[in-house]
Amino acid sequence: MECYYHKDREAVKSCYICGKPLCEECAKGINGRYYCVSCIEKGTKREENNKGKKTPAVAAFLSLIPGLGQIYNNEYLKAVALMLLFGLFVGFIIDLSMIGSYQFIPFAGIVVALVYFGGIVDAYFSAKRINEEKEILGKGSVIIGIVLVIIGLLFLFENLGYDLSWLLHYWPLLLIILGVYQIIRYLQKR
Repeated sequence: MECYYHKDREAVKSCYICGKPLCEECAKGINGRYYCVSCIEKGTKREENNKGKKTPAVAAFLSLIPGLGQIYNNEYLKAVALMLLFGLFVGFIIDLSMIGSYQFIPFAGIVVALVYFGGIVDAYFSAKRINEEKEILGKGSVIIGIVLVIIGLLFLFENLGYDLSWLLHYWPLLLIILGVYQIIRYLQKR
């Protein structure tokens, strides 16, 4: 059998990927297997294209531990902020329960849930944005910023003496607003 690239030479090996017959000069041995030049080039290009890509499902799974998915996405500042926020609000709940002030625990629990699940969603969509080679600071970050501003304002008003206990009955409105926002965003893309 003759070499695919050199018709005047005898083939002694074949490419592990494409099966082309190869002469001694054309067969490139890597880890006990032999490849042709074109398959090596394709593999190198594929590796370069996949370099830096993130798996959104892995990012979301790692985010079950707050901030770990952001570290996977190389968003270290966001990871630290998420860990601090999560720890701060969990600590706040613990403090409230220790002093016997139970009226704000449901509100703080909602905030902890928003930070926790928001981190998972953010890690997933950040990984997708990284793969699409778009700007990392996109619309997902804006939602987190808006939520943090609202939470900060609520705590500020509470510290200034305003009675915000009525908000505990209307917190599902936040979920409705976020859902409407996502639907509008989806429709705009279509």
